Amino acid sequence: MDRRKFLQAGLLSTGCALAGYRSVHAAPTQQKPKIVIIGAGLSGLASAWELRKKGLDVVILEATNRVGGRVLTERDNFLDGQYSEHGATLIPDNHDLTLSYIHAFNLKLDLIPEGQSTLYYFGQERYLENEANQAEYPTSWRLNRDEGEHGLDWIQEDYFRRSFAAIGNPRAAGWIDSPMVRKLDSLSFEEYLRSQGASRTAIDMELAIEGGKRDSAALWIAQGFLDKDMEQFYQIRGGNELLPQAFARHLENSLQLGARVTEVRKENDRTFVCYQSNGRDERIEADAVLFSISPAMLRNIQFSPELPAPKQNAIAAVRMTPATKVSLAMKERFWQRLPVDGIFVAFSDTFIESVWDLSVKQPGRAGILLAYATEANSEALQGLAPEEQIQRTLDTMEQFLPGARANFVRGSSFSWQDQDWVGGAWASYTTGQLPTLRELARPETNLFFAGDHTSIRNGWMQGAFESAQRVVGETTKYLSRKWPHRRVS
Repeated sequence: MDRRKFLQAGLLSTGCALAGYRSVHAAPTQQKPKIVIIGAGLSGLASAWELRKKGLDVVILEATNRVGGRVLTERDNFLDGQYSEHGATLIPDNHDLTLSYIHAFNLKLDLIPEGQSTLYYFGQERYLENEANQAEYPTSWRLNRDEGEHGLDWIQEDYFRRSFAAIGNPRAAGWIDSPMVRKLDSLSFEEYLRSQGASRTAIDMELAIEGGKRDSAALWIAQGFLDKDMEQFYQIRGGNELLPQAFARHLENSLQLGARVTEVRKENDRTFVCYQSNGRDERIEADAVLFSISPAMLRNIQFSPELPAPKQNAIAAVRMTPATKVSLAMKERFWQRLPVDGIFVAFSDTFIESVWDLSVKQPGRAGILLAYATEANSEALQGLAPEEQIQRTLDTMEQFLPGARANFVRGSSFSWQDQDWVGGAWASYTTGQLPTLRELARPETNLFFAGDHTSIRNGWMQGAFESAQRVVGETTKYLSRKWPHRRVS
């Protein structure tokens, strides 16, 4: 064998193509191309589902021992068989892809009751917003005239809606490059609200509701535009993790858990994915590789040759948002005595930015309150033991929701920044970073990039499914060009 053929056979390869790495899957063929998907979050599972329907050979490598990524239901700490959500919680009625998969797997939906009683606690002043309360807002809030006259619901909508016409449709080609989008991308969410004349209290309310103090205003307004016709929310009956679990049951033969990818290497027009599983170094040869992992996790994979500089810079630039959810099991739903119309929600300028009644559609007398902290508020809880986080949450909640401590039975705390397989709750695109989102989504020959962080609906299950829809199209187009005689559609 001459040297050229020797190299082509891979016998002088370096890195993960060495003989020490065990090949555990059959090599791809022109008759059945092999797609390797890294990550079994929603975007990876949906991509595998759609590619399998097209007759392609799919392998999913998931580093952890579970599927679902940031869709995670907890069942262990609650009463009356109830459960809480550490991750994705609500499903808007206009998130069509999410709903279509739920229906495809015959999962049941619970409609969150219409009407909403919202408790606001700002500047140590407490106000319950519902139809029955006609009291004036606290004067210490110093709301401006429009905010005071139109109400707090108006604050949540109008500061977004007034820029919808100027920003245009985020689905339009070249949208990110338009002058108005670039202008809004240069402003943080907080700076944008100030530019619109919002009062300090209104800004604090919006930050408690939406989060993302330093995030790009363009991204938040774009999300508001896409969801402007949303009217109500759903949850999956039995817990939102039933959706990724349903995918996994149908993809069982394609799914490998506990497989941590370490390297993606291209040699002589061949692509190898190398990973560690059960203490062994293993590899797969692939025609295409789909990445369904966060930017933080992409930084842990070695690429040979290296990714282009713009892609490397984009991956390095985006941070994942710190977020902590504290779920509190209550012996009864004492907050319903406020009174409450529909689902109960509270927002505050304490470290507990929001509180949600997660038991509103669950059976039993007991209830669950979910307290949410992000960014600096979440980071302030780091270093505290879980029980200390729970006790601090109860002490703070008691300030604006008396009865919390008296009704508390037990709880749990979960911080996304502590999960080394994801690094945070969602990608944070700060001022000027909107083009980074586009770069993260850009394919690199036979490497394709999915995940909600590559969608305008960043942070939503719908964003994950939209990204899956995109990369399935990109992958099949690539394979059709590579093998024009074999139809891949």
